[in-house]
Amino acid sequence: MSALGQRDLFALHGRQFVIHPCEPNLFTPLGYDLRIGHQIILPNRTKSPDEDLNPPIHVNNGESGSFVFPPQSTSIIVTKERVWLSRHLMGSIHARGSLALRGLFINATTVDPNWDGKMFMRVFNSSPKEERIAADEAFCTMALYTLRSPSLEPPQTNPSRAIDNLKEIYGEAIGSSLYSHANSKEASQERVRGDELVHLGKLHSAKPMVYRRASETAYSIKSMAPVRTRYGKFGLATTTAIAAPYVGDLLLDGGLLSLTSTAPLYVGLSLAVFGLFYMGDFFEYRPK
Repeated sequence: MSALGQRDLFALHGRQFVIHPCEPNLFTPLGYDLRIGHQIILPNRTKSPDEDLNPPIHVNNGESGSFVFPPQSTSIIVTKERVWLSRHLMGSIHARGSLALRGLFINATTVDPNWDGKMFMRVFNSSPKEERIAADEAFCTMALYTLRSPSLEPPQTNPSRAIDNLKEIYGEAIGSSLYSHANSKEASQERVRGDELVHLGKLHSAKPMVYRRASETAYSIKSMAPVRTRYGKFGLATTTAIAAPYVGDLLLDGGLLSLTSTAPLYVGLSLAVFGLFYMGDFFEYRPK
């Protein structure tokens, strides 16, 4: 697993992952800075949660140009951006140091491969004074990492399940507010455009990995050129055996094989056996 730098992020955006809406200036050397799209300020409980399951809440969509965090308060945040990750990537969410110095803390979390939706976070203002974040100001950073092998499993959660969990913890009013925000006219319009971008991303999601595998295969074939020249068919068969696992990975990454992660091994063994039969009388074959 390796982290993606800024150049990698620019190259893979729209192919291995999608962020919508996306601003180029929010890409950083180690990730992408996410913004706040919706805020729910939870009341400071003075009673047991069992005594008041649906306390009043305050909703802020940033119409005033900023999001307000009262002192010693907790807020549920929905990101402005929708995030989709391919099966080749995972993400992690990190607080910005400048906000932590002001007393604003968010829950660190991971983003599963195949995730598609906005992010939900809990923000606590530990300072004794009110803090504000501008509507277009970044409040956390998402770092992305490549997986050694693609994930074949769906994400452990999804936006709808996340809302249900928040509703169960904080009350019915939280769930109603989040669902209303998700189904608003503006959100619906953004979702249509986001669906188009995610669809295109899924169509292209394997290509960068295929290019990398293909380059490795080409290197293997090139490295066997002297052997192929000297031993003819034996060189071709050996090259086939070496390149076969990469060919299997290429097919798997390209979505042409819907088998398990052992598909490259099976493909490699099959092509290697074929290569041995194809060698024929390589011991007697010596091109001049």
